[in-house]
Amino acid sequence: MPESRPDPVPPGLSAPIADFLDAMRVEAGLSRNALRAYGTDLRALSRRLASEGLTHWRDLTEDAVYDWLADRRNDRAAEASVARGLVSLRMLVRFLVQEGDLRTDPTARVSAPRLQRLLPTTLTPEQVDTLLRASARGDRAAFSAFYDATVPWVHGMAVAMSPSEDD
Repeated sequence: MPESRPDPVPPGLSAPIADFLDAMRVEAGLSRNALRAYGTDLRALSRRLASEGLTHWRDLTEDAVYDWLADRRNDRAAEASVARGLVSLRMLVRFLVQEGDLRTDPTARVSAPRLQRLLPTTLTPEQVDTLLRASARGDRAAFSAFYDATVPWVHGMAVAMSPSEDD
């Protein structure tokens, strides 16, 4: 019979993750995918912390959080994945503070990664002409596509250009 290896993560790190994920499933109603992603992030962090000799979440420091985020970037994790990992950790820490297992939040001063915001694509003048011709012919689907593509952009520009109450 093969010998089972002990879990490399001490119970002081692993048990709170299980409790947190159960609470998020029951109380917050998180989806299976969100729970799986959070669990993966937190278990990876707990293995790292255990390899550094930490045995409980109260041993977590702000520097350890920054090091973990830097390692994830060095491993070429997508910035959205790095951000999700930090969110997972922040939610766990908040849970542990509420449960009385932690007194301070080592993630409180850690800034969230800045995610690149892509600008929406715009239609070329030729595409606009094609859609306008289609709408003139009564092609409802083409007009709907034109409307859906332009109205949110026009509304956003109007809001951005409108004078504020301070003006």
